[in-house]
Amino acid sequence: MGARAAGDGLNGPRRSISPRVTIGLPVHNGEDFLEEALRSLLAQTYEDWELIVSDNASSDRTEEICRAYAREDPRIRFFRQRINLGAAPNFNFVFERSRGEYFKWASHDDVVSPTYVERCLEVLDRSPGVVLCFPRVTYIDGDGAVLRRQARADLTICAENPADRVRRLVHHELQGSDIFWAIFGLIRASALRGTQLMGTYIASDQVLLLELALRGSLVQVHEDLYCRRDHPAASMSKYKTPRARAKWTDSANKSHIVWPQWTIVSKHMVGVHAARLPISVEWRCYLAVLRRFLHQWRNFAGEFRVVGRDLTRIVFARQRHSS
Repeated sequence: MGARAAGDGLNGPRRSISPRVTIGLPVHNGEDFLEEALRSLLAQTYEDWELIVSDNASSDRTEEICRAYAREDPRIRFFRQRINLGAAPNFNFVFERSRGEYFKWASHDDVVSPTYVERCLEVLDRSPGVVLCFPRVTYIDGDGAVLRRQARADLTICAENPADRVRRLVHHELQGSDIFWAIFGLIRASALRGTQLMGTYIASDQVLLLELALRGSLVQVHEDLYCRRDHPAASMSKYKTPRARAKWTDSANKSHIVWPQWTIVSKHMVGVHAARLPISVEWRCYLAVLRRFLHQWRNFAGEFRVVGRDLTRIVFARQRHSS
């Protein structure tokens, strides 16, 4: 990970029996909404879980809040990173320390309903072919007021053939961004371990969603159990340029030139290849992925302009420095 985290089970010794569900909460400077998120997780009707919180070297009250909650509930294991690793390594950190049969990422600014874990777990226990279960998403603002609800009625991706699942995933992606928040659903840990986890590049969660779809079905519970908070300090709003988002994703990224669109399409192809599918199925998956990105060709053209501008700026800066 590049830096060791301080503390392992700071609230006391680990339980000898592993919980069925692990919830991982990576956070950096999340004091504004963190307590509300923690309370919603602690209120789950299903109680056989552990919560792993990793504070990514926050400079606000995040550590104080987390330690207070860890002292009160032995199911919480708190870690504090000595340096900011970046979002992707911190997401992977909480999973790598998980012990549950099922895993869920949680966000410090989102809120889940009390039956979230219970409803998703019912589906996963009943259907071995399902690798990810997630509820309907509602978008809220900083005050908790509803902004909008999920646009499509059902985002389930269920088919025996992996290529059909990828095709369905691409269909949902072309319809809007609602499907991307499925990555915060309840995941079969064995399937997640077979993926590349969160990559240290922009939008790696989209590639991870593809990898999960290659391994099994993604089923949506038809209940509004997940509130996704949209506010000015959220990462997608705060980090507006590709360079800023790349640095947020991986603090070790020192590149001055970022190719997010070209990177993500190549990583999709790598994900399909890594699944080791029959050649005919593999090519159907490639074609489905290409269909998605061909619809976004303007983004690729725009990326050349941005990179050209950045290169020009770098060249002029070096010329001024050398003169």
